[in-house]
Amino acid sequence: MNHKTNTARHMALPFTSTSNERHEVVRLCREYSLPRAIRLKAMRKPLNGVEAELHALIQERSQIATAGNLSVPNAITRTGTAGDFQTTGVGSAFVPTAVGPAQLSSRQRPLLDELGVRRIASDGANVQLPKFTTGSVAIKAEAAASDTSGAEIETVTLTPQRATAQTFVSQQLLIQGGADTVINAIVAELQADIARIIDLTAFNLLVNSTSGITTNVEEATAGGSGRPLTQDMLDDMLRAAFDSGGDIRNMRYVSSPKAFEDVQGIQTNGVHALDKVVDVVNGRPFYATQDLENHVNGGTTTGRVIVGDWEQGLVACDFGLLDIMVNPYSFDSQGKVSLVLHQYFDVQILDESVFSIYREEA
Repeated sequence: MNHKTNTARHMALPFTSTSNERHEVVRLCREYSLPRAIRLKAMRKPLNGVEAELHALIQERSQIATAGNLSVPNAITRTGTAGDFQTTGVGSAFVPTAVGPAQLSSRQRPLLDELGVRRIASDGANVQLPKFTTGSVAIKAEAAASDTSGAEIETVTLTPQRATAQTFVSQQLLIQGGADTVINAIVAELQADIARIIDLTAFNLLVNSTSGITTNVEEATAGGSGRPLTQDMLDDMLRAAFDSGGDIRNMRYVSSPKAFEDVQGIQTNGVHALDKVVDVVNGRPFYATQDLENHVNGGTTTGRVIVGDWEQGLVACDFGLLDIMVNPYSFDSQGKVSLVLHQYFDVQILDESVFSIYREEA
């Protein structure tokens, strides 16, 4: 499997490395073949060559205890060529008789990246970040006494959480022609599942936060029942996040599936003002995703919308390790191999106040 050098160099490695060691890992990533490693494990054979060298390095240096029998930097699966799946010829099932060059798809593209959430890298150890809660800034004339700083610091701790995706693959599939392309495609889909887990974790953090987030803007004026979403409410949500310190440049809307319908159905003077919304609401990028769950109350399903400064409000940590279990034993009577991917990550809130959340109460 080919790998771009500049991609691997900028991805997180699961250990503290010198410049020379990082260049060496880049070389190994270029030569590493994940399909070959998976096939060897499926055939109950030991790793050899580059695959054995990189696995041993990760096992020795990573600070995360792995569960699988393959360990690689997750840079291996991030090539930046999503959907580059090329085949020619006619084959049985979905394995072609002739396979053109294919590069492992970079399917792991969390929505958090699109939203601008800041990312940091760890070698596997917990990470503590300073969080400034209050402070004073002033400009003084020459020789004037300065103010006493009121800065206070708390800490935000990021700890490895494990996201897991798994599937079953037939033994025969792993050894016949075109297996490399098929294995790459399977791993890419598992990576996409993991990306959705990471997004879901971040959105749930915001939805379940009990302090600091402006919730249900204007809804209090509706009395005992919630108000349906309106253009004014979207405006007020954006303004509330901005007034609390968010930067308007980083503001983005995210809606649940039901809220997407609500946004499309907003009417102004009897006209559906936003029924053709795709990318922008109020001049801000707009995303609808299954990973922000609808609000359910008493059996009634309503939508959720979050808007905020995602760069200032959230931080995500990449612990750099993709832990893979290839198990040809438990399901050998069925001719199947279990393929499990584990990835380690964490997401935490830095500033709740720069978000606004809408949900229509039943």
